[in-house]
Amino acid sequence: ALLITSAATYVLVSVTERPTRKKWLAYAVLVSLGMWTHYFTALVWLAHWVWRWSVRREYKNARKFWTKEWILAHVGAIALYLPWLPFMAHQLGTVQGTGFWIQPVTADTPVNSLTNVFLYLDHGDVKNWFALLFVGALGAVGWLAWRYAPKLHKTYPSGWKLILALAFVPPLLMFVASLPPLRPSYIDRYILPALTWMIVGIAVLVAAHVSQRDRRTWLVAGALIATLGVGVYHVYQYGNLNRNATPIEAQSVKQVVAEIAQKDSSDTPIVADSPWRFYEAVQYDSSKHQVYFVGQDDVTYGSYDMLRDSDFRKISDVNDFAKKHGAIWYIANWYNDEPRTPKGSWRVEQTIVGSTPVAGSSVTRAYKLVAE
Repeated sequence: ALLITSAATYVLVSVTERPTRKKWLAYAVLVSLGMWTHYFTALVWLAHWVWRWSVRREYKNARKFWTKEWILAHVGAIALYLPWLPFMAHQLGTVQGTGFWIQPVTADTPVNSLTNVFLYLDHGDVKNWFALLFVGALGAVGWLAWRYAPKLHKTYPSGWKLILALAFVPPLLMFVASLPPLRPSYIDRYILPALTWMIVGIAVLVAAHVSQRDRRTWLVAGALIATLGVGVYHVYQYGNLNRNATPIEAQSVKQVVAEIAQKDSSDTPIVADSPWRFYEAVQYDSSKHQVYFVGQDDVTYGSYDMLRDSDFRKISDVNDFAKKHGAIWYIANWYNDEPRTPKGSWRVEQTIVGSTPVAGSSVTRAYKLVAE
């Protein structure tokens, strides 16, 4: 999504400066391709609308917002997207009608986005020296913006407006679209292009500072580099972490499946507690420990559709399946030390617990079970 939206942004600027039919066609294809890839690229396209409106006096080709080429490009994008439009309507209707796992937006939501961008930490975890580092980074960005944003706006008005539109329009629209009566949908990965453009904007401010040969350049740049470096370290440390779940989910499926293969020499299949866990666990299975799941063909979410009409690794009764194979490994997310098993009577023969870098989070566990 980031690659497609960046390419489309480049084409949009190019076609606004020097319009050609091929460029308009390329823009239409990229807009449609972005929607085929992820619904929320629509927020980037709306940011393009804001930018085009803001520079209509700077480009003679954009003085009239609703030009024939602009309209035809969007009509073409919609036409290319038509085959998937019914599925998108069904998916969004299901989410809005039945709810979703994403938490409501609060006053902390924008702050969390910033602390995750800089440090890969929720704001409540930004403590002690991390808090000082974050405040210092924000202070550095604020100082750079105060010194150089007006100059950039004057020297490179269209480029600076483009960065601001791409960085701030998608989060703002996502926040508003998450307010009642709509279901919340604000999570950082849905606005990843915008968060990336925030970093681009900061990089431009730093570059403007460097060009002034100010001795404070290295102090400011060093504070930002150190902060972002800590964020990269936390990504490496925490790995696949779902902060939006309650409680936080620290996934360790890969580690648990590998430990099963190491500790169990028998041909014991693995049963995932849900289709969603199956999606992840099946990537790491082996011929001795194949991964299965219990079918839930009555669920309405479109993300289940890859499994709905297929019998691949799908079982209907986990108890019968376990009796047939003698035993199963059952993997799921656990929130406490109490074994959680499928319905029925089971004997726990062996336990594997995945590691977690976050205190109080859930973690993947596996129990070797024998049906009694």
